[in-house]
Amino acid sequence: MYSTFVNRKFPHEVYKVLNSMSKVIDNYVDYCGYIHDKLIEEVPFGEYELPIPLLFGQIINTVDSISLLTQKGQTNGVRPLLRMLIESRLTLMYLLDQDIERGCKAYIVSHVQKEISTRRLFDQSEEKGKRLSSQLKEMFDLDANHESYPKKPINESAKHLFALLDKEEMYDVTQEWIRTKKEKRNRVPEWYSLYNGPNNLRELAQYFKEEPTYDVMYQTLSSYIHGGAALKTLRVAEDNESVIPVFRDIEGLQTLVTWTINLISDLVLRMLEKYLPELKQHYADWYTKEVRKVHLKIAGTKLYKTVYKSH
Repeated sequence: MYSTFVNRKFPHEVYKVLNSMSKVIDNYVDYCGYIHDKLIEEVPFGEYELPIPLLFGQIINTVDSISLLTQKGQTNGVRPLLRMLIESRLTLMYLLDQDIERGCKAYIVSHVQKEISTRRLFDQSEEKGKRLSSQLKEMFDLDANHESYPKKPINESAKHLFALLDKEEMYDVTQEWIRTKKEKRNRVPEWYSLYNGPNNLRELAQYFKEEPTYDVMYQTLSSYIHGGAALKTLRVAEDNESVIPVFRDIEGLQTLVTWTINLISDLVLRMLEKYLPELKQHYADWYTKEVRKVHLKIAGTKLYKTVYKSH
C-alpha cells in the first residue's frame, strides 16, 4: 500500500520486471543506432533525401526515451512517446513506399511552408503578427517591444526558405502543395496528402492496412494527450471501490512496451529491405540471440499484477 499519491518507489521484484522490459527496448536502440550509422556510411542519399535518415534518427531517439521512462515505471510519460512513434513510423513508411525523391521534396516543401507561416507571426507588418502581438498583450501583458518577443520582418527571417521554394527543382512540388491546399479549402495539407495521397493519419494507417494501430492504440493515446482520459485513470480496488492510483501507476505499461517493440521491429525490417538487404540475416541472428525470448515473454505473459486498495 502506497502512503501518498506522489510515490516513486516499487517493490524490488517490480523493478526487475521494469528493467527487463527497458533492456529489450534499449537493445533495439543500440541496433537501430548501428543501422543508422550504416545508412550514413553506405547509402548515397540524394540532395533532398535528408528526411529519411533524420526521421529514422528521431524515431530512435523516441524509442530511447520510452526505454528510459519504462525503467522508471512512468507509464503516463510513455503514452505520448508511443503516439509519436506511431505517427513518425507511418510517415517514414510512406516515404519509403513512394518515389523517394518526390516524397522527400513534398516533406521538405510542407515543412518550409509551415515554418514560413510561423515566422509571419513575428512580423509586425503582417496581420498575423499584429494579431499575435495583441493576444500576447491581453494574455500575459507582454508588450511586443519586450526583448523576449522575437521580432523580424518575414523577408529577413524566412529569406532562405523562400529561396529554397524558388529553386527550379522544387517548383513542381510547391505548385502541388498550393493546388492541394486550395482543394482542401485553404487548409494546410499534410505532406503525404500531396499528389492525391491520404488526407489524414487514419487514411495513412489504412493505406498500410494498419487500422488497428490507429483505431485501437493511436486514438486511445491521443485521448490522454488532449486531456480527455482523466476517467481512464480510475482503478477498481479489491473491495470494488473506485480509487485514484498513485503517481506512477504501471497498469498497462506492459502493453505499451509490447506495441513499442512490435512497431520498431517492423520498421527495422522495412529499413533493411529498402536500403541494407544484406543485413537481414544479421538482424535475424541478433534478434534470436538478444531479444526473441524476452520479447515473447513480454508479449504473451502477464509479468505483474497491479492490486489497488481503497483507504
